[in-house]
Amino acid sequence: MIKTVEKVIVSGTGKSKNEAFAAALNQIQTEILKNTNDVILRIEPEEIKIIKAEEKVWREKFLFFFFPRTRSEFSIKLEAQVQCARLLLNDIEFEINNENPEGIKIPLINKTI
Repeated sequence: MIKTVEKVIVSGTGKSKNEAFAAALNQIQTEILKNTNDVILRIEPEEIKIIKAEEKVWREKFLFFFFPRTRSEFSIKLEAQVQCARLLLNDIEFEINNENPEGIKIPLINKTI
C-alpha cells in the first residue's frame, strides 16, 4: 500500500450553494481514477482552495408577462489536495489456472464431455 498526495481541480454547479459544493467534491474520485489503474483504498482531503465561486441570477416570466420569478444557479471551482492510499496492481502476482482445453463444458450440466 502506497500513500500519495495529489492536487485535483474540480468544478460543480447546482441550484444551491451546498448542491454546487457537493457536486464538485463528488468529482474528486473520478478525476483521480482517470489518471491511474491502481486500486484506490482511501481518499482523504487535506486542503481545499476555492478558485472561483459564482452565482448566476436571472429573471424569467411565463408567456413574457405572467408569474415573474428570479432564479439562481451556483457554480464553484475548487483545487483540492488529497492524500490517496493505493494498492498497486503491478505488484500483485496472479496465479494462472488453465481449464481442460480438450473438453466441452455444457452450461446446464456441470460435467465436461
